[in-house]
Amino acid sequence: AFMALGAAKTSGVATIVLCTSGRAAAHFHPAVVEADHARVPLIVCTADRPPELRDTGAGQPIDQQHLYGGSVRWFCDPGVPEATADADQFWRATATRSVAEATDGHRPGPVHLNLPLREPLVPTGAPLVEAPGRADGAPWTTRVADQHDRAPAARRLISELVDRHERGVITIGWGCDSAPAVAQGLARIAGWPVFADPISGARLPGTIAHYEAALRDRTFAAAHQPTIVVQLGAPLTSKVTNAWLAGATEHVLVDPAGVWLDPRRAASHQLRSRPLDLVTALARPDTAWRAAWLGADRRVAAAFDAAFDAALDRPGPASSARVVREAWRAVPEHTLVHGASSMAVRDLEWFAAPRERIEVCSNRGTNGIDGAVATALGLGIGAEGLPVVALL
Repeated sequence: AFMALGAAKTSGVATIVLCTSGRAAAHFHPAVVEADHARVPLIVCTADRPPELRDTGAGQPIDQQHLYGGSVRWFCDPGVPEATADADQFWRATATRSVAEATDGHRPGPVHLNLPLREPLVPTGAPLVEAPGRADGAPWTTRVADQHDRAPAARRLISELVDRHERGVITIGWGCDSAPAVAQGLARIAGWPVFADPISGARLPGTIAHYEAALRDRTFAAAHQPTIVVQLGAPLTSKVTNAWLAGATEHVLVDPAGVWLDPRRAASHQLRSRPLDLVTALARPDTAWRAAWLGADRRVAAAFDAAFDAALDRPGPASSARVVREAWRAVPEHTLVHGASSMAVRDLEWFAAPRERIEVCSNRGTNGIDGAVATALGLGIGAEGLPVVALL
C-alpha cells in the first residue's frame, strides 16, 4: 500500500492496490490514512467473503464494511458479481466513479472498494461475459467539475493586506499547488521573506532556508516579529518557527482544497485558492525588512559551513545532520529526494540549502515513520526513470 502511495505521488495517477480478505485489508490502513491527509489518489480493492459466510467462523472473515472510516473519499461494496444483463454498465460505472472520486481536482485521496467473491474463485472455462464500453474507447462517464473561480476576490484581499502590512512573512509548506513556480515568482517580486520548507518543493534561490536557526537568536527573533503571515499549503515542519509565527496579528491560510491546516487556531482568513493565482497580489517593493532576513540566512549558512568544515578534521562517525547536508549537496539535478520522518526530514529543513531542479517528498500527511522504504520504492516506480534518493 505504501509502494502504491509513492507511485501515485510521483505519477499523479490513481494507483490500485489489491489484497485478500481479512487482516490483509487491515494492514493497508496506515497507508490509507496517509493518502487521505496527503491527498494522494489511491484505489484500495479488498477481497471479502460473500455475505452468507460473514460472522460464521469461515476462513479470513473480518468486518470490512467502512473499514477505513472517514479516511476514504468514497466506500463501495457492490456485492457479489453476477452475470446480469446490465453487469457491464454496473462495473464500468463503478470503476469510473472510483477514479473520479480518487482524483477529485480539489481534494484527491483514497477510495475503498470492498469486493465479496463466491467460490469457485478459479476460472471454470465458461465464456466471459461481453462488457462493451463507449465508442472509440471514451470514458464511461466524463466528469467536469466547476472550479468556482474565487481568485479575483482572493487577490483583492491579499492586495489589501499587502498594502496594510510592511512586516509580513510568506511560508510555503507541503501541499502548496505548483510550489516551484510560486517560489520563483515570489523570489522576484515579494518584498516579504519567503520561508520554504524543502518538502514543499519551493526551496529555491531567493527563499529563506535557515529560518529556524536564525530564530534561535532570541534578540533577532524579537526584533523581526512579523505582523502578518501568509501560509501557502501546510504549516512548516519546524515547531519553533510555527510557534514564533503565531505571534502575528493576522494569519492567512491559502489552500486549493480549502482544508483548514491551522493547528494553532491562528487563522484570520482562509482562502480556497490556488497559490499560483495569488503570486502577483503579493508583490511589493523590495524592503530593508526582506534584506534583513536574507542577510541572516547568509550568516547562518556561513556558520554552518565553518562548523561542518571543522568537524571533518575530527575522528569518529559523522552526525546525521552532516550526512543529510552532504547528501543534499551531492545529489545531481533532476533527482527526487525522499526524507523519512521523523529526524531526516527535520535535518533537511535545517541544513538543505536552496537548490533548483530537486524534488523533495516525505510522508508528512500524518508524519508517520512506517512505510518509508516502501514509499521510496513506489516513488521510483511512479517517477519512470527519475533517480530517487531515500534519506532514512
